[in-house]
Amino acid sequence: MRDLQSPTGDFVSYVATAVGIDINTQDRRQQITEIIQQALKTLKVGETDPLLSPDLEPEPDVDWIDKKIKGFTFKGKPYKVKRWSDFLTEFCKILSENYPDRFEDVLQLKPRIFSKNPAADFPRSANPKPIGETGIYIQTRSDNNAKYKIVKDLVKYFGCDMPVPHLS
Repeated sequence: MRDLQSPTGDFVSYVATAVGIDINTQDRRQQITEIIQQALKTLKVGETDPLLSPDLEPEPDVDWIDKKIKGFTFKGKPYKVKRWSDFLTEFCKILSENYPDRFEDVLQLKPRIFSKNPAADFPRSANPKPIGETGIYIQTRSDNNAKYKIVKDLVKYFGCDMPVPHLS
């Protein structure tokens, strides 16, 4: 049980070996340990919706379903978008540029949402969009509320500010 709260080196090695990941440096071990800790934290609560992190509280009075977006502001800079899927994709592109050494973590954090092989990993209706030049695709076939919550999960993981949507 202690391994589930704070994974030991043996536990990290076991998991890495089980999924075919080589741990050849101390930095790599730390990176894998952090990914395992995040995954265990997510699994412990038992959230049923795979799009949401388990400790994310929904916003009580905000329903984005019928709202149309025309842009957003992030770190004081405005961005124009036409659809919520563009908002999600553009924000991911910004994160990939701001956190190039950590962005690939999204593949483990949200494997049903992010993929390098969308034809194999996503259903046909997923409407995958490429994220900049990362080689990573995001599934955009979800409602506006789900897209907004994915952004909130990413904000929490990367520890950055929340983008502010501009509605039309």
